[in-house]
Amino acid sequence: MRMTFYYQNLRGSLEPFGELSIQNITGQRGLGHHRLLFNFYVAANPRPPELQSVRLTDLKCEVSVTRPGATPLPLGFLTSGGQPISGELYDGTRGNGFTVMMYLEADAHRLKALDDLRAGEGVTLSLRIHPECMCDGRRGGQSFELSYALNQSSCIELLRNAGYADRQLIEVPSPESIEDEQLRKAVEDLGTATDHLRVGHWRPAVASCRDSIEAVTTALGDVEFVNRANLPGEDLFVNLRTMSKDDRLRLLRRVLMALTAPAHHRDEHVQHIEWEPEDARAIVAISSAVVSLFADRN
Repeated sequence: MRMTFYYQNLRGSLEPFGELSIQNITGQRGLGHHRLLFNFYVAANPRPPELQSVRLTDLKCEVSVTRPGATPLPLGFLTSGGQPISGELYDGTRGNGFTVMMYLEADAHRLKALDDLRAGEGVTLSLRIHPECMCDGRRGGQSFELSYALNQSSCIELLRNAGYADRQLIEVPSPESIEDEQLRKAVEDLGTATDHLRVGHWRPAVASCRDSIEAVTTALGDVEFVNRANLPGEDLFVNLRTMSKDDRLRLLRRVLMALTAPAHHRDEHVQHIEWEPEDARAIVAISSAVVSLFADRN
């Protein structure tokens, strides 16, 4: 993950004089936006005898993102935020090294597209870099391409540090603050569901929501109503106009249990369903709201 700078000597051949490498890529939370920070390190090679002074005067970079076997998709251009990019690689006989920090501004839509592309796994960032240098008063520039692989855990950390909260749709109380054992289990199961979302395990995420809602139902003592199968000809919405709020919330939990059952019970008696990312995220969001409601009451 490094590239080499070359200059054209007096004989017309190319000579290396320095290198650029990617130190790390991190995320930074902004107010209403997100940043991906790129830290580069520029270092001088042993000085060619005929060179006296070399200065990096500018650095331009376009970032694309890709998955194995896919075409790279443009993500954006890096900026230095108006700060000049300049540094001496050679000052007389001494070679220098220095860090260059640039960043990419992104909104939630762009980070969501990145998160969707990785589908719970990792991605590769492709950087097209164009440095400009002054070599003994002569201006020169070349274009290079560098690749930077982000594995699954690196992607999760990058998005989290950038403040991208697509996975944490609703805050749920900490399990340690809940006295009731079953409600505490419901919050823990919901945490398991969000962990599955981060790594792209859609069916287990939905199944964990089932566990969470079931724990709430046990805590409230209405398992018999919520878990029972529909009787022949039974209308779930009978007397809907006269239902109390508690009756309606109980009905909501019953519907959630029915919705998530195929993910929890994978056998010949249950309809097979392919759970997509959008399905899992929506179900986690709804389950989070229900669990949070009863956990806060506790």
